[in-house]
Amino acid sequence: MKALSLEARVGAVVLATLALLLYATFNLKDWGFQRVEGERMYSLFDSVAGLDKNAPVKMAGVPIGKVEEMGLHDSQAKVFYRIQPGVKIPDGSYASVKASGLLGDKYVEIIPGKGPGFLPNDARIPQQEGTSDLDALINRFGAVADDVKAVTASLRAALGSAEGEQSLKDIVAHFRAMAANLDLIVAENREAIKGTIANAEELTESLREEGPRLVATLNRIADRLERGDGTLGKLLADDAVYAKLDSALANINAVTKDLEEGKGTLGKLIKDDETYQKLNGALTGLSGTLNKIEQIRLTLDARNEYQFAEGDNKGYFGLHITPRENKSYIVEVVDDPRGKVHKTSTTLTVGGVPQPPIEELKIERKIKFSVEYFRRFGDLGLRGGLMENSFGVGADYFLDTPGLQFSLDFWDFSSDDPLTKNVHAKATARLRFLKYLYVQGGYDNPFNRQLDTGFIGGGLTFDDDDLKYLIGSGMLRR
Repeated sequence: MKALSLEARVGAVVLATLALLLYATFNLKDWGFQRVEGERMYSLFDSVAGLDKNAPVKMAGVPIGKVEEMGLHDSQAKVFYRIQPGVKIPDGSYASVKASGLLGDKYVEIIPGKGPGFLPNDARIPQQEGTSDLDALINRFGAVADDVKAVTASLRAALGSAEGEQSLKDIVAHFRAMAANLDLIVAENREAIKGTIANAEELTESLREEGPRLVATLNRIADRLERGDGTLGKLLADDAVYAKLDSALANINAVTKDLEEGKGTLGKLIKDDETYQKLNGALTGLSGTLNKIEQIRLTLDARNEYQFAEGDNKGYFGLHITPRENKSYIVEVVDDPRGKVHKTSTTLTVGGVPQPPIEELKIERKIKFSVEYFRRFGDLGLRGGLMENSFGVGADYFLDTPGLQFSLDFWDFSSDDPLTKNVHAKATARLRFLKYLYVQGGYDNPFNRQLDTGFIGGGLTFDDDDLKYLIGSGMLRR
C-alpha cells in the first residue's frame, strides 16, 4: 500500500480538528468550566413585572447577588437568587421588588431580620407585606381618579337637578338675610356707637388738659413733706417723733436686760438650767437622728453593656442606698432592647388555597425596673427582689485587693418571650480601676440557646460626697 503524502496527512489532521471543534460547539455548549459559588435562595412574589434575569439583589443598598432564574409557581412568581460568597442573610429577613428611581430598572431588596441565626442554602426568603411597586401605585392613582369622578357625578346629580338648584338659591338667600340683619343692628345702635367713641375722645382730652394740673399737685405735696406740714410731714421732720422712737428703743433695751437677768417667762427659758437641760436633751436627740440620716450613703451607678448576638446596647441607671456598711437597697432603671416581644402569625390564601402560616416576632425596646435588697457577709453578697420587672435572686463575690467582683443572677422564671423557655441567668465579671470607673464582661441567658450572648461594657459610680464636691466646684466657678 502506497504511503500518504505529507500534504495528505496534514489535510487529514486539519479535517479531524474541524470536526472536533464542530462537535464541541453543538454538544458541549452547556458544560460549565467555572464552579458556581455562593448560596442559592428563592422567594415567591405576587408580581415581578419589570424584573429581568441577572437583575441585582441588594441589602441596605449594596449589591450582594443577582437574579438567576424566574418561573411561575401556583399563580405566583418564583424567583431564584445567587448570593455572593461570604454574604449571610439573617433569620427573619424579607424580600421586596423595588425600582431605582421613578422609572428606573427593577431589583430585589433584602430587608435584613434580627437573627440571631442565618438562612441556609436553598432557603426561602418571604415576600415583604405592605410594599407596592410603581405599577401598584399607578393603579391606586387610577382608583383615586375613579373615586373623584364618582364624587363629581354625585355632586352633579345632587346639584344639577331642580331641587339642587333651589337648595343653592336658598343658601344664598340665607346669607343675604344675615347680611341685612347685621346692617340693621349697626343702624339701630349707631347712636350708641357714636356715644362710646365720643366718651373715649372726651377722656383723652381731659387727660391732656388735666395732666399738668396733676403734676403741679404732686409737686405741692412733696414741698409740704419737706416743710414738715401735715401728719406725714411731722413724722419726717418733727423732733417729737424722734423722741418717741428713742423711747421705743429704750423700752427694747429694758426688755433685753430683763431677758439677760432671767426675768419673765422668756427670761426663765433662757436662764433656767432645768429648761436648758430639757432643751439640750431634745436637741441632742434630734442631733442623733440627723447623724443617723447623715450615715446613709447614696451611690449613683450608670453602666452600659454591648451584647454581641443582638448587636445592641443595654443601659442601666441605679441608686444604691446604704444605711450600713453590709446592707443596701438597690433601685435601677434598665433600658432593655428586648424589653417586649410579640409573636404574630399570618396566613395567606393564594388562589383559594391557604398557605402555610408565616410567624414573626416583633421586638420592642422597653424600660424595666429593679428593686433589690443586698446583704453582705464577708466577701460574699446576696441579693433578692424585683429584677427587670420579675422576681430574681443574685450573688456577688468580692476580691477587694485587685478590685475584682464576680456576680451571678437568676430571674424571669416564667417569661412571656416565646424564645425564653428557661430561667434567665447572667454571669458577670467586673474590674474596678481608678475610683469612679470600671469595666465588665460576661455571658447572658446561657440556658436559652437562641438568645444567649456574650457582652462587654463599662460604667462609672459617684457617691454623695463626690456629688457634693462636684456641685460645690460648679457653684464656685460661677
